[in-house]
Amino acid sequence: MNTTKKFYELSVEEQRASTLAGLQAAVNWFREHPEIPLENWFSFISYDNSKENLQDVAVAAPYVEKYADEHSYRLTVPFGETVKAQFYSQREKVCTKKLVGTKIVPAKAEEVVIREAVPEHEEPIYEWDCPVLMAPAPQDVEDEEKLKAEEKQR
Repeated sequence: MNTTKKFYELSVEEQRASTLAGLQAAVNWFREHPEIPLENWFSFISYDNSKENLQDVAVAAPYVEKYADEHSYRLTVPFGETVKAQFYSQREKVCTKKLVGTKIVPAKAEEVVIREAVPEHEEPIYEWDCPVLMAPAPQDVEDEEKLKAEEKQR
């Protein structure tokens, strides 16, 4: 029986320790494999942050970039030129929406789209043969075999 806790089942302290260990493991892996290119930038992304979390980030960061659109709010903390930590939240968690006026939207005709039925037809089915370098991980093979077995039972 596997008694390993899921990340969301961990305490805040355990989650933090797990995340820091993962970041350190990534750094160690890149150091041990100089053949792996680092020409691109890397982002560590944290989703669904509270307003308080974002305030803590903004206060702790030496520099922070802020971005907001209709649905999300993001703080980006750059670490040098190529590494960034990004902290996302839903905009309504961080900002207060307020009515500041109205505008007149002119009337317009809506385009009606008529869809035609697609007749029965034959489509090609593809499989992928990958070289050993791109072979699926053992867990992927097990999952695929389970899916195929389930499909045969249907």
